[in-house]
Amino acid sequence: MVELRSAKPYDWPDIEDLFAMSKQAAGLGIKSIKSIKGAIIAEESGAFVGAVIIELLGEVGILSAVAVHLDWQGHGVATALVSRAVAQAAMSGIGRIFAAADDGEGFLLAAGFELERDDLVPLAVRSRMGSRVTRIMSLDCKSDVA
Repeated sequence: MVELRSAKPYDWPDIEDLFAMSKQAAGLGIKSIKSIKGAIIAEESGAFVGAVIIELLGEVGILSAVAVHLDWQGHGVATALVSRAVAQAAMSGIGRIFAAADDGEGFLLAAGFELERDDLVPLAVRSRMGSRVTRIMSLDCKSDVA
């Protein structure tokens, strides 16, 4: 059975390995992720099978990266990870999470994200995502956690 937990500092080498091997890794990548507190991992019998990272920027967050081991894709691991990360972010006071629609728009739609109007994307989010991101989606955390 897959178990989810918050990442610990000693998990980072395994998280980096998971993202490196996963062809389905989506998001902004894992640059400087060691300082991001919103990481959750999925484990099966002590082995890493997935990870999600939400970068916290004041009252909003960015879904920075999601990866699931190839053997575990299609088993709901990414959905469980994102759901847990959204709930955890909401409990931390995050009201909205943004994600790059360029990476996995179908998955994001299924997870409840909606395409965001450009003029409603906070400058801090736009700056962090950079010019390579052409479409941004968002999810209202407060209404998602009931």
